[in-house]
Amino acid sequence: MRTRLILLCCISFQMVFLTRNVAAQTTSITLDHVALYVRSVDVSSHFYVTLFHLDTLPHPRAALRFQWFAIGDGKALHLVEGLKDTVSIPFMAHFCFSVPSLDEFIVRLDGLGINYYSGPDMKKGVRLREDGVRQLFIQDPDKYWVEINNARHP
Repeated sequence: MRTRLILLCCISFQMVFLTRNVAAQTTSITLDHVALYVRSVDVSSHFYVTLFHLDTLPHPRAALRFQWFAIGDGKALHLVEGLKDTVSIPFMAHFCFSVPSLDEFIVRLDGLGINYYSGPDMKKGVRLREDGVRQLFIQDPDKYWVEINNARHP
């Protein structure tokens, strides 16, 4: 009986220690960058710079067909040239940028003739999420889906 009690205490201690260790590791994980494999780094760079006014970041091997962009809070968007086939990615596989004013962003989209959609039904417009965030979706030159919303992050 005593052996079982000691074994139970050891297992309980290990479970508490492991659970705390996993929780500590999870909170220190952050997103570093998003990388897209594109047909033309020049065409895709033009799209993202024109639409989002992104600043370029230096790439350690400038001769390669890569372009890196700062996207805020130390995060980056990496474009890598070499895609040969058309991208066919489901609508729900996307990344998202938050903007201060979705209405101003829509004016920019309209001015550039870029179609935007409220959701997978492909209707033009903006969707109001249940949490109060307004969102829309666009496709870049390689048909990657990009969500744009007005979410606020502390």
